[in-house]
Formats: sequence, C-alpha cells, structure tokens
Amino acid sequence: MAQYNINELIKSFLNQNQKNTLFQERHIIDIWHREMGDFIVQNTQSVSIKNGILVVKLVNASLRFELLGMRSSIIEKLNKAVGADVVKDIIFR
Repeated sequence: MAQYNINELIKSFLNQNQKNTLFQERHIIDIWHREMGDFIVQNTQSVSIKNGILVVKLVNASLRFELLGMRSSIIEKLNKAVGADVVKDIIFR
C-alpha cells in the first residue's frame, strides 16, 4: 500500500479544482493576524482579499499613513509567509 503525504494530497486536490488561489487568499488573512504584531492587529477592524488585492480597514488614521509607506515590504512579508505571490496590492481604509 502506498503512503501519501496529506499536505501533498490537499494541494493536489486544490489545484485540480482551481481552489488553490482561494485557499492561499484565506491563508493571507490568517497570516496578517499572526505576522503584523499586536498593535497593528488591535487597530485593524477587518481584513479581506480578492483577486490579489488585500483590503485592510484600520481604526487609527495615523497608522494608515505609516502602513502606506511600508506597503511594498508588507506585501513581500505576507507573500513570503504564504510561499507564493498572492498579494499584489494593499488598500488601507
């Protein structure tokens, strides 16, 4: 009997059913909460992503300005954490 790695089976299933992008986008939202630090997460109202555009609603306007300046490094950090180029742009609201 052949042994299979569950991670490989799941990836194969997602790829065959064109759901891999949706899975990765959902994973980006989880990564946001894990990678961005307590202060940013506490000042985040909501995070959503569609078609590679991450939309982050913030409570603090001055934090929005700071994050705008760090946009490219945040995109790089999130994509590196997920292991794919999922985030193409970020909109801070």
